[in-house]
Amino acid sequence: MARRAPGALGPLAAQQASHTIQDPENSVRQIVASLPDYDRALLQESRAVYEGLVETQREGSRRLEGPIEDAIAFVRPWGVDFSSIRTPIRLWHGDRDETAPLRLARILADSIPGAEITVIPGAGHVGTLRHLPEAVRYLLGDPS
Repeated sequence: MARRAPGALGPLAAQQASHTIQDPENSVRQIVASLPDYDRALLQESRAVYEGLVETQREGSRRLEGPIEDAIAFVRPWGVDFSSIRTPIRLWHGDRDETAPLRLARILADSIPGAEITVIPGAGHVGTLRHLPEAVRYLLGDPS
């Protein structure tokens, strides 16, 4: 839809935003119900991650441009020459991510010289947060 009729995204985003603004907790409950078990387990274990998801939904619904821009980003060039990146890059991605499918993460990794991708079995879009400590260690140069 973003490719064929980007103007149609506005009304759809407005409708979703309206529901989220009215009841962000319900919006998150609907999202959680559609997540893989890996992600749901993380949300049950960590109240902070769950509350962060509620806040993300609440804030994301305040401005319609965000969801529309996200949808368009899937179908238009980003204007970045990924082949010029020389910084070591490592991506963590769930193999059950339906928000940003693994196929797209692999395309991104393949376009960055030397990029590595760690695929997390069973994880969706939220479940990768379980690996945040590993990502921070990587950023700090800690090989463990």
